Amino acid sequence: MNQQKIRIMHVVQSAGGVEQYLVSLLKYMDRGRFENMLVCSQDFTPSRFEGIVSRIEVVPMQREIGGRDAKAARAVRKLIRQYRPDIVYAHSSKAGAIMRLANVGMRNVSLYNPHGWAFNMHCSRRKQRMYRAVERMTAPMCDKIVCISEAERESALSARICRDDKLRVIVNGVDVPLIDSRPAPYKRSQLGIPEKAPVVGMVGRLSKQKAPDVFLEMAKRVRAQYPKAHFVLVGGGEMIVELQNRIAQNRMQSCVHITEWTTEPLRYADMFDVAVLLSRWEGFGLVLPEYMLLQKPLVATNVDAIPTIVRDGYNGLLVPPDDPGAAAKAVLRLLGDSDLRERLKTQAEQDARERFDVRRVAKSHGQLFEELLKNKG
Repeated sequence: MNQQKIRIMHVVQSAGGVEQYLVSLLKYMDRGRFENMLVCSQDFTPSRFEGIVSRIEVVPMQREIGGRDAKAARAVRKLIRQYRPDIVYAHSSKAGAIMRLANVGMRNVSLYNPHGWAFNMHCSRRKQRMYRAVERMTAPMCDKIVCISEAERESALSARICRDDKLRVIVNGVDVPLIDSRPAPYKRSQLGIPEKAPVVGMVGRLSKQKAPDVFLEMAKRVRAQYPKAHFVLVGGGEMIVELQNRIAQNRMQSCVHITEWTTEPLRYADMFDVAVLLSRWEGFGLVLPEYMLLQKPLVATNVDAIPTIVRDGYNGLLVPPDDPGAAAKAVLRLLGDSDLRERLKTQAEQDARERFDVRRVAKSHGQLFEELLKNKG
């Protein structure tokens, strides 16, 4: 490696939104000053990192805490010794625990970005307590914890994970230039949707977190008042069979469309008349500023970091989680009020450009890396 550059090893387990975050972040980092490499799980797509990282190493990692974690930590420690990075930066809770254990005794700067605290997930109280305990135990084992929203920082302090001076908020962002130069949207006819039909859609993994089951219940209510409406779920995931069964049971096969996993979700989102995100919990919700840049009037749940992105009545509408009735009411309000749609989407786009540009995220990271290395001496 070029010894004049600051060498950063990114350790990451969770794909999906975290993968997209890294692609956007590393794309805009100063390559004359920083050299990035990636240590990732088997779920990642290496081709997405071509030209923005110097090398990629794959270490099998699992989502749940288990016996393979020690083996993964040993593999990561071996790579840290081999490449001797100036900075080791872990992304997501599992990678954060593995990296911090692997990095014990190493002479580098270490950072951790949870991308949404695991203890805020909807899971058993036992698991929540376990996740909090792991975070408290490993917090002293890194130099700084990066929070992707102010809500994430407040959650850390409320759970007594660490002191405030351990935390640094760098609010998430999206690739504005890439979205501006995006390819044309897919044609509605590709999904069998009539050109003038109202389309309500959601981009997100088909998992409990994103609440696609609530989306379907919302769709039933909207369809009752807009019989020609169509509904699109963009993504794949472990709930797909359950959702397909629900769609069949409710005889909605003709109006509900599941694209499954895609590398170009925004080409589908571009066809939405109303965009939604009905998450039960959410570390940030990158798709929200993407909706905003696409000028889509949106409905989102009032959980975790989402209210720091969507301000109710200003750039979108907020509803409680697990409430299909409230979600349907908000969607119907947007479908029925063209003036409200226009006002919200205009303000949303302006807001996204001002607050959620990933180039600002990359610049802030560069400044943080320089600061921590300087303080390390």
